[in-house]
Amino acid sequence: MPPSSQTAAPQLVASSLVHWRRVRGWTQERLSQESGVNRVVIAEVERQDRNVSLDVLDRLAHALDIQAAKLLNEPQG
Repeated sequence: MPPSSQTAAPQLVASSLVHWRRVRGWTQERLSQESGVNRVVIAEVERQDRNVSLDVLDRLAHALDIQAAKLLNEPQG
């Protein structure tokens, strides 16, 4: 079990995805249109109800114009 100071990957992706989507001022629907990822999938990832594949992670990052690694780190700011 990881130390409590570390955040699990699904939680990191969820919080980072919400952060970067809001930075862009985008709804889940807009991110869906830009990335080609179904809006329901985006919602499930943000709620931590679905694990994201590397392909989907890459598509979301590309749409948000960020490196995919940023979706695996704590959002800054």
